[in-house]
Amino acid sequence: MSNYITPSLNMPPYMLFPKFLLETSLNETARLVYMILLDRTRLSLQNQNYIDNYGHVYIYYTIINIAETIRKSEMTVKTALALLEDKELIKRVHQGVGLPNKIYVRMPMDSLPPERNISAIQTENFLHNRQKTVCLEERKLSGIKNDNNKNDILKMREQKGSARGSQKNVYISDEEYEALSAEFTECDEYIERLSLYMASTGKDYSSHAATVRKWILQDKPKKQERNYDCKEDESL
Repeated sequence: MSNYITPSLNMPPYMLFPKFLLETSLNETARLVYMILLDRTRLSLQNQNYIDNYGHVYIYYTIINIAETIRKSEMTVKTALALLEDKELIKRVHQGVGLPNKIYVRMPMDSLPPERNISAIQTENFLHNRQKTVCLEERKLSGIKNDNNKNDILKMREQKGSARGSQKNVYISDEEYEALSAEFTECDEYIERLSLYMASTGKDYSSHAATVRKWILQDKPKKQERNYDCKEDESL
């Protein structure tokens, strides 16, 4: 089933494909990987936690996750990332053993035409799917409100418990940690998994302790119920 495109049709989610990629010698897989990384970078722009001290936006995206997204092998993804790095379209910064690399997505200086290089003050944010445009002043107020909400959440979490995990982004109080440790010997492993998952995807959860508990319970094998039924010629 398919549909004709009409002015009232809501467009499905899509990713940007920079035109400068057509002028490169990159293969199709490398172009697709760059498009995926660029789309993830657009999400990181909305989160101040993914901007370094120089104002550069970075992302976490593991080779395994990229391979699952584009349905290619991990070796194919590694080759594509190496090509992009050779063309200086990305930069990978190693964080240490067992930690995901920081990935900086870069663009050629001449990739944007002069007429598009205008100040943000002169533009409005045009949204997809026939949504209403938002003026710059409204975006500023919305950004301030979101920043205040994030700061309130961070303050509340810092008061509640220490930051745990290798990324220091899992907030679990001492009381919650003691309860989890007493009930589950593998809680530290799941805290680390949650820390890396949130860092690589940008996702967050209202209660990190509850999330860890849920993940552990989901992974535990379910107990099989015993069947006491028997046939007429059988005995228990």
